[in-house]
Order: sequence, then C-alpha cells, then structure tokens
Amino acid sequence: MQWTRDRTGRFPERPYYHPDELDQECEHLITTFLRDRHGHVEFPVATDDLTVLVEQAGAALDLYVDLSAHEGMVQGFTEFAPGHKPLVRISQRLSENPRYENRLRTTLTHEWGHVWFHRALWEARWRLGQLFGGGSRIAYLCQHATIIGAPKSDWAEWQAGYVSGALLMPVSTLHAVIRRFLERERLLRAPFPVSSSAGYTLIHDVAATFAVSADAARVRLLQRGVLMAEEVVQGNVFA
Repeated sequence: MQWTRDRTGRFPERPYYHPDELDQECEHLITTFLRDRHGHVEFPVATDDLTVLVEQAGAALDLYVDLSAHEGMVQGFTEFAPGHKPLVRISQRLSENPRYENRLRTTLTHEWGHVWFHRALWEARWRLGQLFGGGSRIAYLCQHATIIGAPKSDWAEWQAGYVSGALLMPVSTLHAVIRRFLERERLLRAPFPVSSSAGYTLIHDVAATFAVSADAARVRLLQRGVLMAEEVVQGNVFA
C-alpha cells in the first residue's frame, strides 16, 4: 500500500492499493474466517457468513432498511460517526426478495470493504480535528451502478467494489475455475473477448461457482485480465 494525493478532497492523502495486494489480503481474510468458523474453506460463501463477516469487522448491521427515498437505486449505506461503530444499512428490497440474493451478497461485501479499509481514515481525521466541512457523520451511499463497477476516479467506491469481488471470488479459487474451463473447452490461454462464446461461458461458470451475478463475474474477470473488452485480441487462441 502507498499513499497518494486524494483528488476527491476528502483527505490530503489516501491509500493506493495495487489490485494484487487487495486480492492477497481478501483471500487471506476470507479463508481464515471460514476456517475459524467452519473448520474448512468452501465456496460459495454462505450469505449468512457474509453478515457475520460484516459484524466481525466491527459494524452494526441492519439488513431491512427502506432506502427508497435516496436517488439512484441505493443498495447499501455505510455511515461513520465519531465514537460509534460503523453503521451498515442494506436495502430491505435485497434482503426480503430471494431474487436479489446475489445482489445482496455483493452489497454486503462492498460495505464490508468500506468498513475494513476506510474506517481508520475517518477516525484518524477526527482524532486530528481536521474533518472538512465541520460535519460529524460521513456516509457512503452505494448505488446499484457502482457497487461492482465504480470508476477508479471514485477511489473509495472502486476499492470497495474490487474488494467485494475479491472476497466472493478469491483469486486462487478463481484461477482454478479458469484452468478447469480452459482444459474443458480445449483453449490454450486467455485473455479472450468478453462478448465471445468462450467469454460468455466462463462468466456463467464463475457466476455459478461463487453464487454471484453474471455482471459481478464479468467485472471480476475483466479486472483480472482474463477477459478483454476488445473484440480482437492479438496473439491468443480462442474456440
């Protein structure tokens, strides 16, 4: 991890993590958590385990909050306040409807990312008495469009989104799924276009293995360089 200028104005400097760092830390955390809780590691991670993970990170979790008053299809909400636990609120629409369980899972792990990686930043600012704007409460309103696909310019949302994928689809297990796919489909290597038949099949293999949406699987594979948005990738062999 390195420190770099925060162009959002929230902090003088903010942490920069290389994606490999996030992958390594998240894989260690989720596998340690599962071994401690169940004695073994198995994927997909149960949704109940994800709620425990959020609470073990030190957050007060409410799964049944009406967030409809907020604009932009807000799915989750993490609030930091001096002297209090982080408050994680999840839309009741996700928690009450089994159709949205995959979305619930990515939202829980996204909010966990804010708690685990960003809580200390705000606490440090409050200790120094340098909070911009004089406010005492800071909230991240996490919309459906940015839960897994925030632009890198919004570094806090991007980090939380990346972490969500890294917890639900840990890199070592993800690579094992990719290797099995390549062997089964008799492909020599990746990357290949996201819109190709191979790309479509791999996305759905990953989604089924880890109980995530096809969108979450696609973003994860793009981030890891296994898929490419370009239709033509030079020097690779595809089915």
